[in-house]
Amino acid sequence: MTDEDALVARVVAAMAAARAPGVVDALVEALRTHAPDADVVLWLGDYGQGLLRSFPDGTHELPVEGSVEGRVFASGRAHAEGDRLWAPVVSRGDRLGVLALRTASPGGPSLRQLAEVAEHLATALLLASQATDVYDRPRRRTELTLAAELQWSLLPGRSYRDDEVTVAGYLEPAYAVSGDAYDWVRQPGTFAVSAYNGTGRGVPASLVSTIAVTAVRNARRAGLPLPDRAALADQALYAHYGGQHYVSALLVELDLAAGTASVVDAGSPRLLRVRDGAATWLELDEQLPLGMFEESIYRPQPVDVRPGDRLFIVSDGALDALDGPGSSSFGRAGMESAARGTRLLAAPEAVRHVARDLERHRGGRELEDDAVVLCVDWHAAGASTPAPQDPELSSDN
Repeated sequence: MTDEDALVARVVAAMAAARAPGVVDALVEALRTHAPDADVVLWLGDYGQGLLRSFPDGTHELPVEGSVEGRVFASGRAHAEGDRLWAPVVSRGDRLGVLALRTASPGGPSLRQLAEVAEHLATALLLASQATDVYDRPRRRTELTLAAELQWSLLPGRSYRDDEVTVAGYLEPAYAVSGDAYDWVRQPGTFAVSAYNGTGRGVPASLVSTIAVTAVRNARRAGLPLPDRAALADQALYAHYGGQHYVSALLVELDLAAGTASVVDAGSPRLLRVRDGAATWLELDEQLPLGMFEESIYRPQPVDVRPGDRLFIVSDGALDALDGPGSSSFGRAGMESAARGTRLLAAPEAVRHVARDLERHRGGRELEDDAVVLCVDWHAAGASTPAPQDPELSSDN
């Protein structure tokens, strides 16, 4: 084992042996055995993904836009300036934050080593967060509403990446969302992604969408095909609410092995395809929302989606966002323009780009409805994942 390998192995072993709340402390202590003067800071992305907040108490904040730490977070690339190093804390595409290190010690980690440590840290944080809240608290620049707490607990994560597919999701308002949700799952040979828009406001809307998402998961884990997942969710909602509350949903499944895709459109979320720089809304056969009527039957619809395409799933809350009283909505044209502007961006940055365009359109006004935006990249064979281009960032990886 080389000295470089030994440093990483020692840090990883220290994190693995630590109690759940002490993972970061163990990392810092292990790094300081090699670099006693090491100044280590963990920055965690807030729920809105616009800020990085310091661990453990969130007393310091940095904007993602306009800071070195933010550019490392956005690009997913490690960076060095003199005796200062930064590395993205990312696990399978799920961006958690940035690990920053400053040391003049010759025994300190290289940029490559810090990047490897940060990747192990991301996995350790995800596992530890199942047993402690200490890594979640700094991410909250304000309190979540109870409805938002329900929704965020329901979600699969912020993003996921492998060699065949990348996905990222965005919810707004991040700290007060209620009825909108999304889900995805990677199975051998397939990838399923869905968006949900529950009726009502606050906790009741969260409960409606929670039943829908959980019912679809239950059917999926039982091995049922896409239309039967929708049917089971429909039955579960109707049994509970008798048609008084329902959920609009879009269920999409990519057959990665066959190179085909199918959907069940049960309401308002829309599907936008970006292919060769052109943004096209796919015409879907709209079926009944989940839970509106008893024993609805759902049929799958094949859609023209293939490897190399980028998909956006957008809720009506995003499309209907207004720039002022009685004025124009963001609409399909706004979404098309935003989508075309993401060509060089990886999926997590693509949804942030759309969210920024949406915010600029609103001029700081509150959304009248929850908004969900999902971006799915189906990678063509041999293609690389798009990444932001930033000449100021450098890495020896």
